[in-house]
Amino acid sequence: MCVPFSLKTSICISEELGDVAIDVLIRNGLHERFPQQCDTWSKTCQDLTESAEHEIRERHVQLSEQLRSDEEDVKATLDQVIVNRIIDLYPYVAINTKRTPELISSV
Repeated sequence: MCVPFSLKTSICISEELGDVAIDVLIRNGLHERFPQQCDTWSKTCQDLTESAEHEIRERHVQLSEQLRSDEEDVKATLDQVIVNRIIDLYPYVAINTKRTPELISSV
C-alpha cells in the first residue's frame, strides 16, 4: 500500500504487515502525517470486526435453536445406542424377567 506523503514523496507499507504492526505505526506518528488514510483504515477494521462478531452471534443463535430442536431426538438415539451396547456386552442378562435371553440378544 503506497500513500502519497507529499507531492514528491510517498510511504509504502508492506502488505505482509499484520494489523497489530499497522496499529503501532498509526499510533506512533503515521496518523499525524496521513490522518485520512489512517482513519479509513481504522474504520474499515472496526467495520470488519463488527461484521464478524455479528455473524458469530447469528451462527450461535442458529446452532442453539437447532440443538434445542434436536435435543429429544439426540436423547432417544443416545438411549437406544447405550441400551444396544449394554445388550451386546451382556447378552444373557435378563432386564425383564418375562423375557428370555434369546429375545434379549436378538433385539
